[in-house]
Amino acid sequence: MKNVKTTFSQIVMVCIVGLTIACWPQPPVRVLVTPTPGATDTSSSATVEMTADQVAAQAATVSPTFLGAVVGPSYTPPSPPPTATTAPPATAMPTATPTGPTATPIPQLDAARIGVQIDANLTNDAWFYVMDRVSQLGVGWIKIQFNWNFYQPNGPDEWSEDMRRIELYLFEANRRGMNVIISVAKAPNWSRANPVGDGPPDDPAMLANFFTFLFSGGPQEFNLMEQVDAIEIWNEPNLAREWGGQPLNGQSYMRYFTAAYDAIRAAAPTMPIISAGLAPTGDSQGSRDDRGYLQEMYDAGLGAYSDVYVGTHPFSWGNPPDAVCCDAVEGQGWDDDPHFFFSHNVNEYRDLMNRNGHGAVQMWVTEFGWASWEGFSGALPQEWMAYNDNWEQGHYAIRALELGLGRGDIRVMVLWNLNFANALNVQNSDEIAAYAIMPDVTGIRPLFWMLHDAVRPPEQRLNRYDLPG
Repeated sequence: MKNVKTTFSQIVMVCIVGLTIACWPQPPVRVLVTPTPGATDTSSSATVEMTADQVAAQAATVSPTFLGAVVGPSYTPPSPPPTATTAPPATAMPTATPTGPTATPIPQLDAARIGVQIDANLTNDAWFYVMDRVSQLGVGWIKIQFNWNFYQPNGPDEWSEDMRRIELYLFEANRRGMNVIISVAKAPNWSRANPVGDGPPDDPAMLANFFTFLFSGGPQEFNLMEQVDAIEIWNEPNLAREWGGQPLNGQSYMRYFTAAYDAIRAAAPTMPIISAGLAPTGDSQGSRDDRGYLQEMYDAGLGAYSDVYVGTHPFSWGNPPDAVCCDAVEGQGWDDDPHFFFSHNVNEYRDLMNRNGHGAVQMWVTEFGWASWEGFSGALPQEWMAYNDNWEQGHYAIRALELGLGRGDIRVMVLWNLNFANALNVQNSDEIAAYAIMPDVTGIRPLFWMLHDAVRPPEQRLNRYDLPG
């Protein structure tokens, strides 16, 4: 993975990060605030540039088109929708006691196989605070979505200040012993003839060249990629809002996967490579059913790659991780199709992989989690986000980790997300805020402390999960 070598840039980086990063002259951080589109929105969104000071003043960070669970627009929930979950989990969950330990102990989990996705577009002080919190949490991985358009907006040879900044941030994460996944997505406008919405470059070779450029370190021989421990090639390409300008099918994606794979392998023969996590959804104008899309990827040659991981996003809407389809609760909704269930989203991927000769290849869960709008002001983003409270969010995620990591065919599970619940996202009723376990606006949620205990031996546990922060 990482090259073991000492370069002048590494020595400089140690000095910068260890001694003077807080005092390093700060150019304005260009934050692209893009309204989150719906599942079928493929139109361009207005973009507003803000400085780091403006971001701090609003307690807001960049959050372009991050979404969790997705379903096609043709889905119509029953009316009226409920206000709370009525379907019990198939397996009993630990019972939360707000003033003390849970009645059922939190299971012991392997920190080396657990990660959390982070909003990394932060000021230096905010990044160090997040690093302190992740160190306290104790998981082994962090994931960053590497927005290509943000980091290289002006051309293929640009090593921007923002790219230099993220290099320093990831160096600090590595210094603290964290492994880093980057998910590269969102091609720059200069690489696309019709840059409407987000999408890949017109030519797969451009994506390959970008990886080659990153590994080369650019004109200054920076070592950003030496801070990276795994690479996910794109994000949810079965959604039109992520794959604008190209056919919405697995064959199209595999053209880019193959080009990127070859470039990464040429530079880093042992780097873990993960296929894009797909959004669990059905067929619509703005989406391709993820099961059908994955089969198309296999039809186009994915099965020939034995040294990769298959990315998955097994969201479960408001349904417990043990629940199965489709013992639907009358009037509830979001519980009448296998796409709505964690267990089906994992098991059906495995079945499909086995049928295509990928039985020995592991999955890598690059996003999963449960949403809760409890404690937030503003309108509820989606009706089903009222089904779970903060305690259920925590218990369901811990149970999903126990189930997933106990399977043997999942390498790592990355929780979505740590810190996307800033004031602006909550005010705008952006659904990404509902998944956060460390909201700016309400303080630490129980899942943070549950996960803290799950990756520690009994003698180091807190055994209470209502701590404010």
